[in-house]
Amino acid sequence: MSKVIKECKIKGKIFSLDIIPHNKKIYWNAPTDWKYGKISRETLLRKYNKFLKIITFYNGDSKKSLSKLKLKRIHFAFIDGSHDYEDVKKEFELISAKQNRGDIIIFDDCTKGVYDGVVEVVDYITKSKKYHCKKIYSSENRGYAVCYKI
Repeated sequence: MSKVIKECKIKGKIFSLDIIPHNKKIYWNAPTDWKYGKISRETLLRKYNKFLKIITFYNGDSKKSLSKLKLKRIHFAFIDGSHDYEDVKKEFELISAKQNRGDIIIFDDCTKGVYDGVVEVVDYITKSKKYHCKKIYSSENRGYAVCYKI
């Protein structure tokens, strides 16, 4: 996202909110796991420093922390956290309240039979007719939903 903002010369900022602290060493399910073992997000992203200048990393539960950010508008959101229906719905509601027509939310892991909570929220949003949602798949076990506010 940061790369696109920079290359397209768009004025924007990215706020990344994760329950995992930025400097906590973990496995990332990435090629670096084999080479380095557990590393922090800070270390994982080090080679992308030129793209990190517009990103602010926050640590915490999104349901509690989103409202504390005091953002006036969220043009684009990528939801990739809990897969529980109530958690995903709450994140959606907090973000949607800060969006206008044409703004976008992308849901990661929108895969029926694997992450049903995410699928149920996207179906709920689609039925509300406040967003137009399109589900896309990169494989049988990996789906996304791109939702545009109407």
